[in-house]
Amino acid sequence: EEWGHCNKCMAVDDREEGEQLTDYVTDRDVHLWNEVVSEARQYKKDIMVTGYAYENMLKPPRREKLDDGILIEFIPRMGGDFEVTGKLYEGWRNAGMKMMMYRPNDMNWEIGIQFGQEERLFMNFKLAIENNAIGTDFDSMLGYWDGISDMAYYILSKGHVDPDASFESLEKEFLSCFGEAQDDIAKYYRHWRSI
Repeated sequence: EEWGHCNKCMAVDDREEGEQLTDYVTDRDVHLWNEVVSEARQYKKDIMVTGYAYENMLKPPRREKLDDGILIEFIPRMGGDFEVTGKLYEGWRNAGMKMMMYRPNDMNWEIGIQFGQEERLFMNFKLAIENNAIGTDFDSMLGYWDGISDMAYYILSKGHVDPDASFESLEKEFLSCFGEAQDDIAKYYRHWRSI
């Protein structure tokens, strides 16, 4: 992907010393989204623009502020630190983010073997809900259901129905379908989570 190098484009950036052009481009993207909203509202007053907080535009804008017609699709780092992600949400809110969708790539961990990420995935989902996500858009759902990510799919699905549910209650509910084997199955999943 290439970025504009003209003086007008470069003037929108607010890079810190040592940052390359492609290290941080959030301010120029927010500037573009604001311009699109402004232009589009000349034709339709309730228009909304969606922008990604992702990769080199994951950090919140340093100078630009978001128009109230922008919905941010927030894509935190896979396996990222919860505290860092929480601070990113806060920074985007401070920059004017009023609407946010949670759009993780976390299901891309599915590689055909048990991945032990169900609790971390659920806690990232809960963090997004706590930060006022109005919806989700999970990417990379590969569909390896049997014994690989079945618990993750189940708990995330049930969490959408009841966002106040705890991981432990949904884990117990999922395991109950295994009847007398549920304690052994629980050990199996917990083994992979501990690695």
